[in-house]
Amino acid sequence: MGKASTKKRVQRASGARKKAMRGKRRPYAFYALIAVLVLAGAGGIYLSRSSGASASGESPGLQDHWHTAYAVDICGTIQPDMAQPATLIGLHTHTDGLIHVEPYVTGSALDRGANANLARFAEGEPGFKISSTEVQVPGGKLMKNGDQCNGKPGQVTIRQWTDATGTAFKDYTNPKDVKITDGGAVTIAFLPAGTDIPKPATIANLSNPNAGEGASNMPTTPTS
Repeated sequence: MGKASTKKRVQRASGARKKAMRGKRRPYAFYALIAVLVLAGAGGIYLSRSSGASASGESPGLQDHWHTAYAVDICGTIQPDMAQPATLIGLHTHTDGLIHVEPYVTGSALDRGANANLARFAEGEPGFKISSTEVQVPGGKLMKNGDQCNGKPGQVTIRQWTDATGTAFKDYTNPKDVKITDGGAVTIAFLPAGTDIPKPATIANLSNPNAGEGASNMPTTPTS
């Protein structure tokens, strides 16, 4: 009887120690779950930023870098490529006949989504004016609808090819309606009604769109 009682006491003590050890175990499964959730959240933020899209799905987004070829045709004469402005906004040119859409230059919502249009580009190019009724290139004459163009009244027409390699196009008058596309083309024309509007010759520059960007032109860190 003495030996049996001792054995039971040993068994009870051993069971108590096991229960105590179970109570002291760290919740490794819980920690692992927290780690997975943190990594998933970080991955989602990275993908959102790398895609250039904001939470609202705007396009172009903050980190996008788009290019479209452009030309200005005044009465049948293609105007020289406009110069790179001293101060860059998110839509600008590098004197290469291309519109560069880089919202991260300013970090401003004015350079993203539906705001990334031809009117916004004109805002950042000193001396360039474009509206539904008039156009003027830097250093050039202001041309208004009805002004003579090769003996006929001219008018502002903006022709856009959303894909510069395609043939499909759409004509506009309001530059705010011309949202810049990546790999597209735009010709701003002042011509008599019915006159053919050519594609920009600078479409060729789309094959190496960053060729005109030097070290001094690199974008700054977004401000917002």
